[in-house]
Amino acid sequence: ETLVEAINEATDAGATGKKTGSIAILDMFGFESFKVNRFEQLCINYANESIQHKYASDIFLAAKEEYEPEGIEIFDFSKVDNSSVLDLIESRTGLIMVLNDECLRPKGNDESFVYKSKQIHRDSTRLLHHGLHRRTEFAIRHFAGDVKYDATGFVERNMDRLPTDLLELACSSSNIIIQRRFGKLADAVAEVKKNYRRKRAVATICTKFRTQLSDLMKDIRNSKTRYIRCVKPNGDCLPLITDHDMTMKQLASAGLVTAIMVERETFPSCLPYSVIWDRFNILLPEDFDTSGDMETKAKRLLEFLLEGKEKVVAGEVIAPYACGKTKVFFRSGAQEELDSQRQGIFDTNATIIQNWYRTILLKRKFGKAREASIVIQSFWRMCLAKKLRAAILLAIVRLQCWARCTLAVTSLYRLRRMKAASAIQSRWRAHDKRSELLRFRRAANVIRRNFVATKNRESMSSALSRVVEEAQMDQKAKDFQKKLYAPATYDRDELLEECGITMGYLTRQLSTQRIRSTELGDQANRAREAAALSQAHASAVESSMAASKLEITKLRGSNARLRSHVGEIKAGTVNLKHLIKNMQEAHNDTKRKQRAEYEDMKTSYEDELAAMKRELREVKRQHAAEVEELRGEMMESEERNRREVERLHEELNATEENHTNDLYKMMDALAVQEGSVRSGVGDGGMLRDSSSEEEELRDRLETMKMNNVKAARDLQAILCDKCQREFPPVMELLGLNQYKGGSRNLQVD
Repeated sequence: ETLVEAINEATDAGATGKKTGSIAILDMFGFESFKVNRFEQLCINYANESIQHKYASDIFLAAKEEYEPEGIEIFDFSKVDNSSVLDLIESRTGLIMVLNDECLRPKGNDESFVYKSKQIHRDSTRLLHHGLHRRTEFAIRHFAGDVKYDATGFVERNMDRLPTDLLELACSSSNIIIQRRFGKLADAVAEVKKNYRRKRAVATICTKFRTQLSDLMKDIRNSKTRYIRCVKPNGDCLPLITDHDMTMKQLASAGLVTAIMVERETFPSCLPYSVIWDRFNILLPEDFDTSGDMETKAKRLLEFLLEGKEKVVAGEVIAPYACGKTKVFFRSGAQEELDSQRQGIFDTNATIIQNWYRTILLKRKFGKAREASIVIQSFWRMCLAKKLRAAILLAIVRLQCWARCTLAVTSLYRLRRMKAASAIQSRWRAHDKRSELLRFRRAANVIRRNFVATKNRESMSSALSRVVEEAQMDQKAKDFQKKLYAPATYDRDELLEECGITMGYLTRQLSTQRIRSTELGDQANRAREAAALSQAHASAVESSMAASKLEITKLRGSNARLRSHVGEIKAGTVNLKHLIKNMQEAHNDTKRKQRAEYEDMKTSYEDELAAMKRELREVKRQHAAEVEELRGEMMESEERNRREVERLHEELNATEENHTNDLYKMMDALAVQEGSVRSGVGDGGMLRDSSSEEEELRDRLETMKMNNVKAARDLQAILCDKCQREFPPVMELLGLNQYKGGSRNLQVD
């Protein structure tokens, strides 16, 4: 109790004066019912009854307070209300008060306690009288079941008395804590004996237990409580095994079976009448009667929707809901059924709306797709006709030229790609292997540094712990030396105790000397006893005086030997002081050496760390320089490509402009020739000359096309992919799908 009080005072947060909260766990004994139940089982079951009453108040009585104002007929709360058991135990005429009276009565006994309890509570349904075979037996109907108690020893165990000789022995103890604690008990006992009227103020075991339990229940009522029921699965403490009989007995003794039965009769959910009408009127048909106030309409709605949902239990029809004054209380599953029907209607209507909306979207999409397909088909037919016409006119020449150019360009591109790919692969493989080697080298360095640092850290920690331990021993030795130099200011027992603590590791020789001193002390005690016997017999027998004197002489010799031995012990103490001083000097030398080693090690670690930091900064600087260099090269390459593309684009524009001018001239010439033919000017020779000129123009046109195709192929081989993506006109020219020149199209009939 002293230890518990000291811990509570030290950990009491309320002593600081600040407002604090607490989170606590109460681990209760389970309900106990054995073949023979004693005083301890009564106290444990009493505590469980109090906890069960709090549990019933939190779970069921709160529901009762909600149902009764609404006028709802609910279940019988007497199944879970154990107030009568608590009244039987802790009321003014309860078992605790009767037992306390028997403890204070001069001739109080266990049989009288049982008899008085049965007489006082003979009308109580919780105190059972049948099935009892002895005068000291009584039975109580607890919330978990009937328990029969044997009152043998109740009065003695409730008295909380200590034997007088044990109390006197504890008061004379050299331990201050024991002496102070039992001194208070002795003063209380003496005060009770002095004033008989205060006997009733002495707290018994039951009174203390009830007071502590009341304080505990007060704290529980002022806090937010959560309940956890622990069930022991089997009696052999084996995993993955459940003893069903044992488990069911624990559930029944914990009151969970009764709680579940009562919970089935409650209403887990409730809604006001207005909410019910607004929420579930969508389930009603169109011809439903909606006249009357809100309560009447809600009742007719529930009657219509929950018709046929009643249950028959033990010949009694149980409705799925109950109507109160302002709310409707639903049994388990009733409100879920209504919500399910309501959600079904929402799902059906949502599906219909989605179908109509999808139909409209698909119709619009189909109309747009049909119009787009007509446009695409007409455009595509036009393109096909143009391509077919151009293909028929230029099939042979174009096929030959295209085949030759394609073979030449393909072979050239393949050779360039293979050479570039080989160079890139070789560079990449070398870079990959080099990067892997550097990564492995860095990983090895990191692992090595971590291993060395861990090893040094462990050795440093062990060395520091040894230094600290030796420093503590040195300080203790110094303190002990100071006390030895001034022994008059300190208690002898305290010096002996500190001597034993300081020189614990050197106690082998001193223990031997103490054992020898103890033996000599025993001999001295025996000698004193013999001297006392001699002096007692000296008054009666004068003839034994000589023997007594001889014995006294022997005792004097023993005393002299003891004094000499004490002198030897003092000399040994002086030697121990010199030994401690030498050890202290050796320890100081060792500490200085270890401190010097630690400073050297620390300096080496700092140098290594600085070198690593310098190396890291150098690597970062080199990396930044390489990145800047690569970035400059990339920008120069992009600038060269851009200038080359611009030059090619200017050359292409100049070529297209020249080509356009030539085409204009040739078409003007053809137009003049065609006009002369239609007017009938000239004779047959002139017609033949015009035909030859037309053939010559065609040849010149084909030659220009071939030259343009060749120039375009050369340009395609030079340009990169990025330039081809950035200049669509160049790619359009390289496509050769349709020959274009300026803003006109060349068409040859």
